Amino acid sequence: MTYLVTGVGHSGTTFYARFLQELGADFGPPGDWMEGKHAMELPAMAVAAQSVLEDLRGISQLPAQRPLSTQADAVARAALPLMPDWIKSPSIGYCLPQWIQAGLEVDYALVVMRPAADIARSISAVIKDRSYEDWLTRAYGLLGMIFAHLEDAGIKYDTVPFPPSSRPETFWDIDLPLLLEIGATAAAFEKVYRKEWVS
Repeated sequence: MTYLVTGVGHSGTTFYARFLQELGADFGPPGDWMEGKHAMELPAMAVAAQSVLEDLRGISQLPAQRPLSTQADAVARAALPLMPDWIKSPSIGYCLPQWIQAGLEVDYALVVMRPAADIARSISAVIKDRSYEDWLTRAYGLLGMIFAHLEDAGIKYDTVPFPPSSRPETFWDIDLPLLLEIGATAAAFEKVYRKEWVS
C-alpha cells in the first residue's frame, strides 16, 4: 500500500507528515530525510520529483496531456523501488499522471488544505521572483490540478485543514483508513496533536 500526503507547497504537508510519522506511519529512515522545502522526503524521491516537475515546466497544455521525456521517466522509474510506503510530496501531486505512467501506485491520498492567500504570502516571502498575486493564482490552479489528477486516477482521498482544527477529534472523525491501518487510536492522535501543534 502506498499513501501520499500532498497539497500545494507551503500548505502544511510537512506538519501532517510529521504528525502521521509520530503515529507510526513509515516515511523512511528519519536520518535520511532532507531538510527545507523537501523536509521528510528521501533524497532519491525528492530529486526524482524535482526532475519530473522541471520536465513539465513551460508547457501550455495540462500536465496530464504531456508524457515525460525519456530521461525524466527513467529518473522517476529508478526512484520507485526506493520510496517508502508513505510519501510526502506536493510535486508528485502536481504531476501524478506522469508518476502513474512511470509505475507509481497510490492507494490513498491526504490533501492538505490551507487558504490560498496564506500559501501565497508564505511562498512570496521566500521566493521573490513572482508577486503575491501571481502565487495566489498559482495556488488555486495547483490545488485544482491535484484534485483533478486524483479524481481522474480514481484514487480515494481525504482533505485536512491547515492550520489544523483546534479540536483534534474533528480530524479523527474523517475516518481515515490510513490512521486505522497504522493502529492509531483517538487518544494517541490527541497526544501527538497536542505535542506538535498546541505546545
